[in-house]
Amino acid sequence: MLNNFSIVGRIKNDLELKEAESGKVFSVVTLEVIRSHRDSKTGKYGKDEVDITVYGFPARNLVKYAGEQSLISIKGCVVNKLIERTIELIGERVSFIQVKAPRNSKLESESVSISRNQRVKEGLER
Repeated sequence: MLNNFSIVGRIKNDLELKEAESGKVFSVVTLEVIRSHRDSKTGKYGKDEVDITVYGFPARNLVKYAGEQSLISIKGCVVNKLIERTIELIGERVSFIQVKAPRNSKLESESVSISRNQRVKEGLER
């Protein structure tokens, strides 16, 4: 069996980078996801809000480059927290589809691309 998900939606919250007790950096993103079926009464597509936790380099890029209403795709896995009796969605890969710069960003362009060469130079990838 595979434990993974893929979801596409618009960011609904202002993102901030946080640090866990273990020292890992993370960010919690709330995505507004459009349902695949219409409401029988209104004829409109419903929307759900899904919280996803992203750690490390993807979290840093998410906070740095994506603002509220950015359209992104996240791939990750589902973690079952037995003590709290909840599940948590952990994002492992983030793809930017339509980026709107964060409010506190100095980015001039709305489209952002990070090349593999940049990541290698920064020591973030081999």
